[in-house]
Amino acid sequence: MQITDEVAVIVLTDRLGRVLMQQRGFDKRVEPGRWGPPCGLVEPGEDALTAAHRELLEETGLTATLEHCRVVEQVVAGGIGVRFHVFEGSTDARQEDVILGEGLAMLFLTRAEIASKELVSNARALFGQDMTPNLRRAVRAIVLDEDDRILLCRFAPPHPAVPDQADGVWAAPGGGIEPGEDPLTALRRELREETGLTVTVDPPHVWHQEIAAADLVPGLGGLINDYFLIRTSHFQPRGELTDDQLATEENLAAFRWWTLSEIVNYAGRELFSPRDLATPLTALLTTGTPMHPVHLGL
Repeated sequence: MQITDEVAVIVLTDRLGRVLMQQRGFDKRVEPGRWGPPCGLVEPGEDALTAAHRELLEETGLTATLEHCRVVEQVVAGGIGVRFHVFEGSTDARQEDVILGEGLAMLFLTRAEIASKELVSNARALFGQDMTPNLRRAVRAIVLDEDDRILLCRFAPPHPAVPDQADGVWAAPGGGIEPGEDPLTALRRELREETGLTVTVDPPHVWHQEIAAADLVPGLGGLINDYFLIRTSHFQPRGELTDDQLATEENLAAFRWWTLSEIVNYAGRELFSPRDLATPLTALLTTGTPMHPVHLGL
């Protein structure tokens, strides 16, 4: 492998054991929007340690004692050979001490929170360990009819979206991406199976949701939901799966078309996913399709 670039990577841990993570901008040519430790190119005349200290200060406003721990070599987009110099250190800094110098976000995250993020492809090699145990990726459809009603399905325990003590969760139809599937293929399959809706065009990607393991049923390391907008005429959901199959295989108990006002005023015992569904739905109905997927919380 011919090495073209040298990159300094900083794995910085705070007093609570959280790791400083940066979300890359959507304008980046390589892995836009993904999360990884702060890093940057080693400039001409610099050694890797000097570059690491400079990048840490420029991107976060922090300083720390750093130790060179490992080297990772990789071919990235365009066949460029890159040597990553990974430095580790610790800090007494708090989140409010961090200055966002580059990227979309710079946060101290727990291991569970890291597990729920969409990480750079070489994250395991950079960290020296697997940071994404049992990560479940899913696709969901924001199905709106001609009156702006949204189709939701009620998931019952033990569906992974339903936390302990909850009676159920109303969420957009969809499900997990199976091995070998791309997201849109999975979305079309899930909609056909659950609702009978056939999607022939590529719908826009409007929302992105990352849920930490602590918010899920035991055994999952994290959950990523990507939401796509589909406009259709009102219909009665009836998919390829029978009611019994939906109940036993998908933990899906019911479908319902909801108006925005019904969601805003709902006072029952069941939850929505995302919990504050009314807020992003209001923005979607008011301003239309976003330029980039809107990031949602739990």
